[in-house]
Amino acid sequence: MAAAAAGDSALVRTLALAGVDVEARDEDGFTAYNHATMRGHAETAKTILALRAFRHEQGLGMTGEAYLARPQTRAELARSIERQKS
Repeated sequence: MAAAAAGDSALVRTLALAGVDVEARDEDGFTAYNHATMRGHAETAKTILALRAFRHEQGLGMTGEAYLARPQTRAELARSIERQKS
């Protein structure tokens, strides 16, 4: 959550792709998304939303390639996530 609060989108991506739960809540009930938005870090908030969508689609059995092939705005965000992995 500290990465989200600091607006560090790259670190948020790295942590999430390493298995950190972006839906986790702190002792006050806030998520990483809440911390990013409360501090005005729009790009970090978008990254977290893209990660949520990507994880959801993976949970439904969609492969990374199929997800990225979808012509939607969130797929473009996911492409940036995938680029960070390599």
